[in-house]
Amino acid sequence: MVQAEFAIIGGGISGLSTALALQRKGFRAEVYEQASGMNAPDTGIVLCGNAVRAFYILGLGPKLLEYGLASDICQLKSHSGELIAEFNYDAPTHIPNYLFIQRSVLHTLLADALLPGSLHFNKLLIDLKQDQHKIHVSFQDGSQAVSDFVIGCDGADSRIRSQYMPDGKLHYTGYVCWRGIVEAPSIEPIMYSETWGPRGRFGIAPMPGNRLYWYVFKKS
Repeated sequence: MVQAEFAIIGGGISGLSTALALQRKGFRAEVYEQASGMNAPDTGIVLCGNAVRAFYILGLGPKLLEYGLASDICQLKSHSGELIAEFNYDAPTHIPNYLFIQRSVLHTLLADALLPGSLHFNKLLIDLKQDQHKIHVSFQDGSQAVSDFVIGCDGADSRIRSQYMPDGKLHYTGYVCWRGIVEAPSIEPIMYSETWGPRGRFGIAPMPGNRLYWYVFKKS
């Protein structure tokens, strides 16, 4: 039996995860990323329980625990510091409710888990054409790919969406986000928490190496 072939446009977290899941099931999955290399934002990310469990299913559990920091608790506070709620679910055995990791590290772990040669850089999508049998994908560098299925994981400015859903416009929600990682050797312990105010939210999460990941959402 000939396995179906998948062309995945976009090498971010969703594209790499999709390719890895398909490859784990025996399908041929190729990822086409427009950037010249792995250039994930060098900030943090909070993986909640559903995402952590999905990565465990993909076989990345031990690597996540090696390069990230796990927790089962999240606190929600008011702008005055009052505790509103504390979330501490009964997680499945050995699978944490939350995991904090650097985005660039997560990208690298996913890319390294793919089959060799299945991640292609400098592949800016130009056009898609479908005949009775295959989908033909054209890239800016003049190369082409032929596949049975194409999956669009190319982000907010998706060229696939603009081609097949031209009326699917983005809508600004009115929020601006800042985020970063700082050294925090003297702050112990750090618990994952979000502080909610009338015009925004501020979150902090511990990171490996005595660092702190912070993020701010503010309504403009």
